[in-house]
Amino acid sequence: MSSSSEPSSAAPAGEIVDADLWVQKASFSLIGPYLPSSWRQWLRIGERIPTGGTIELPESQYFVPGAALKRGQTLEDPQSEVGPHLDRTGLRAAVFNPGAATSISGLASPLLAAEAARAVNEWTADRWLQDDGRLLGSIVVSLTDPRRAAEEIRRAATADARMAQVVIAYPPRLLGDRWFHPIYEAAAEASLPIVLQSGGDYSGANPGLTAVGNPVTPFEAFVGWEAGGPPHLVSLILNGVFDRFPHLRVVLSGFGVAWLPATVWRLDMEYRAGRVSVPASLTRLPSEYLSDHVRFTTSVLELPADPEDLERLLSLVSGERLLVFGSGPLRGDEPDGLAAVPPAWHEHLTRNSAELYPAVARAAASA
Repeated sequence: MSSSSEPSSAAPAGEIVDADLWVQKASFSLIGPYLPSSWRQWLRIGERIPTGGTIELPESQYFVPGAALKRGQTLEDPQSEVGPHLDRTGLRAAVFNPGAATSISGLASPLLAAEAARAVNEWTADRWLQDDGRLLGSIVVSLTDPRRAAEEIRRAATADARMAQVVIAYPPRLLGDRWFHPIYEAAAEASLPIVLQSGGDYSGANPGLTAVGNPVTPFEAFVGWEAGGPPHLVSLILNGVFDRFPHLRVVLSGFGVAWLPATVWRLDMEYRAGRVSVPASLTRLPSEYLSDHVRFTTSVLELPADPEDLERLLSLVSGERLLVFGSGPLRGDEPDGLAAVPPAWHEHLTRNSAELYPAVARAAASA
């Protein structure tokens, strides 16, 4: 992958980091060599099964990957897509998302989920972090066994300093639950933010997000994905996670942000009104935890007819402090994501990137 081209002057990105770059989605076919032979045999990886096809990671029937991501499954050298993307946008760096967190969340076996996550991480380090110094990695973990997940975070972060974040999806409990404390402890120790990725519903063993049935169309499901974000955000804040782990950072990716002001206002209003007892774990205004510990990617950002409307809406909750750039799955029929971000936000995206990803500075120092 070449990194010699000059950045395009049409989209000056400064020091912005792409927090959510999807080029190729991990699958059992790709990570098979990194699995123990016993699991490869059990999964019959590479074999034709009687019903046709091969066994693969579970996937939601509503997943919409985009043309470029589909190409990445068949290209001989999908890594060659990264250099031109970074050159064209002028981004300082990008964090590769293997796209497997939602699928791994749908595996019914905690043992298989943990092995699959480890294999994805080894595949990422081996196949994606060797050629272009501007590319960083994501550690994928399964949430069905927090102890194993914490061990994997420590292993993968120690094995490769270019791992820049931890990616999770479709938690089996609200994220404020003590069940996840081992994961938060390991991520905070390694100075890695945790990214909650939208999706995972209707994948494998996972039910959907509604209590009364499945969406009828992919359009309906796609719009509904953002509904998974607010409950986890509220749970993290109200259950004292950020007081217990003061260095922890959590990023919500793919959930949008237009719902955020209403959620924050309600939290602060109830805190001040005192209509119900405030949890003892809550030591200050909920909105203060938000600005110190939570960020949102621009992946699947809601853009009204007048983009300034969104800018004005987010300004009501200091939204410029909360956003990091994330392109999500590259789509052949859409412009590079920065074109959709108001230019006035670029300075904030730069600062937020630097705060969230110390791995960028470490990688630059070791290059």
